[in-house]
Amino acid sequence: MKKLFTLFSLFVISLLGMAAGDVTTMSELYHIYPYAEEPGQTGHSSEILLIMKNRSAISMWSCTLNLPAGVTFSSARLATEEGRYPDNYDAQFVTTPGAGGTTVNLACVGAEGVSLTGTDGVVAVVTVDVDKTVEPGDYEVVVSNIVLEDPSGSMYQYGINRKMTWTIEAGAVPTHVATFLLDADGETYEQQEVEEGAAIPVPADPEREGYTFTGWEPSVPETMPAEDLTFVAQWQVNSYDLIYVVDGEEYERVQVEFGAAITLIDEPEKEGYDFSGWSEAPETMPAKDVTVTGSFSVNYYPVEFYLDADGELYEGQEAAFGSQIPVPADPEREGYTFTGWAPAIPETMPAHGLTFVAQWQVNSYDLIYVVDGEEYERVQVEFGSAITLIDEPTKEGYDFSGWSEVPETMPAKDVTVTGSFEAVVEFISFTGQYKMFSSPRALDFSDSDVKAYIATDFNKALGLAVLKEVQVVPAGTGVLLVGEEGEHMVPFAEVTIAQVLEGNFFVAVLEETQVGRATEQADNYVLAAEGREFLPIEDAEGTLLPAQSAYLQLTAGLAEEGAAVRFGFLDNADAISQLRQEAEGEQIF
Repeated sequence: MKKLFTLFSLFVISLLGMAAGDVTTMSELYHIYPYAEEPGQTGHSSEILLIMKNRSAISMWSCTLNLPAGVTFSSARLATEEGRYPDNYDAQFVTTPGAGGTTVNLACVGAEGVSLTGTDGVVAVVTVDVDKTVEPGDYEVVVSNIVLEDPSGSMYQYGINRKMTWTIEAGAVPTHVATFLLDADGETYEQQEVEEGAAIPVPADPEREGYTFTGWEPSVPETMPAEDLTFVAQWQVNSYDLIYVVDGEEYERVQVEFGAAITLIDEPEKEGYDFSGWSEAPETMPAKDVTVTGSFSVNYYPVEFYLDADGELYEGQEAAFGSQIPVPADPEREGYTFTGWAPAIPETMPAHGLTFVAQWQVNSYDLIYVVDGEEYERVQVEFGSAITLIDEPTKEGYDFSGWSEVPETMPAKDVTVTGSFEAVVEFISFTGQYKMFSSPRALDFSDSDVKAYIATDFNKALGLAVLKEVQVVPAGTGVLLVGEEGEHMVPFAEVTIAQVLEGNFFVAVLEETQVGRATEQADNYVLAAEGREFLPIEDAEGTLLPAQSAYLQLTAGLAEEGAAVRFGFLDNADAISQLRQEAEGEQIF
């Protein structure tokens, strides 16, 4: 906690200055200055090194890096290649862009008892981006607000800015992309990179079925400008012949555009004959001529048998005048019984077409209601009729699940609709004030006399797990419950919530489980019998936890080995400063 506070304070100190009496001004021997091994290039990234001149051990440092206009902060890293920073060093970098340039606040702090040596050298590498609009020339880079702290906690400030003259040169000529699209939908024909001012190579004319290429839009300029360009191929649609042939001779010829819908002309007429109809043609015109054919034949008349009055054809054929009328086999129809054709079928074919409609009698089927696996009620419903479900049954202490989904109308078979009763609350028994708990269903503690908490943080210095109250607990979430001894009823949650509460250290045990004492990544704890702290699992075989319980799991090494973990309740969700521990009259947290 001390280091986190110090790290934040470095930025406040560097921006606002230090109060009198808090710091000692450093001598010329202690400072941080910028250095660039190479000139910058417009349109490219560069590195600026921060070099520390130091003659004693320090536990942290901070400074402000002022960059010229057009040069922006990209990233920064500690110079660990010289072995100056062990793993327990932390660094922060905050950048603030402005009209006159960019300001970067940098700070590095070590863990308790860790300090940098007194060796001079690079301490940080800052990567910057030089805008291509920056004019080549010499620019000033300034390091200011230099602050160091020694291991004893004394802070030192160097009040003189360290400056570097940095040369920025012209970068390489930028390259842009010329994209040629086959159509406005974005299909790419060719794409190439071209330097500014260079000639744009135009690809060979593309080909497209049914079209003639007419050029690129917009027109391709002679040289590449300072931006990417996109060109779209322009096309003119082609036309092809649609040829009608009757009895082997050309009857008519028309031109149709490629891709246009083909609508055939009216069938020709010939006294005493029926036209066979035009042969099949594509729905749209292909990229070639199309021939459709037809022929005349002796007069036949249509005989059509329909399944219903709406016109669904069951069988259709042609019969010569005076011939016997062919009657099809009795049709079948889902949910109905066939009773005959209407009108009555004559013995021979007249000199006109005939139409017959099947007659049907509707069938009825059972609608069966089943509740909790047993038949509840049974009714008969005609096929195709709208299904209206009966009122839902009631049962004291339970909610009915509702009837299962059924078709809107009755099918040609019996239909079973099901439902069940389920409890609306979770019954939780307390033998003491605290209880570790989990449920396979979400629970709502909003109006309950039981409070539910999750573990959201851990203070290593105090060995204290920080608990936060939650109102709605997702299914399968471990919680610590606080309540009076006895049995409590907590309603199941009826809202849609996430599957887990993020950052929770409690692990749910929905079924009886043998929980090991630790893994390589985590240590496991169970609630003490008196319910005031969590005890580490010591048994090598682990602990058998009952169903619908929970245990505390912490990252390995986070808590002191073998020690119990206390817990505190966080009433203010915005800060953990509400937790206090008094020792010999002093506030230590």
